[in-house]
Amino acid sequence: MTVVASTRDMTVDPTDSGWTIAGEVDASNVDRLAEAFARRPLDDGDGVVLDVAGVTFLDSSGLRVLLDLRRRLGDEGEVTLRGASRSVQRLLELTGLTPTFGLADPVGELRD
Repeated sequence: MTVVASTRDMTVDPTDSGWTIAGEVDASNVDRLAEAFARRPLDDGDGVVLDVAGVTFLDSSGLRVLLDLRRRLGDEGEVTLRGASRSVQRLLELTGLTPTFGLADPVGELRD
């Protein structure tokens, strides 16, 4: 599914293990991301992989939707962000949410 909202483009495509997300994720299109997540039945304890290698921007509203997905999976579930850019990693670090998400194949290493 391709989502176009305002001047920002975002794509959200389902995969066997989760979704591939690309483009700019912000307040202008985050409702569509939430809708895509809501359409898939998930159970407590499920694991979901979000391929975010193509995400060029993620704001706090996008982060809120990721957190909502994480909460939906319960204590035993996990959301893994695959290919997170340095800017996405930095947002997680600044908000103290790095431990909340699994990171697979992150792009570059954050330095202190």
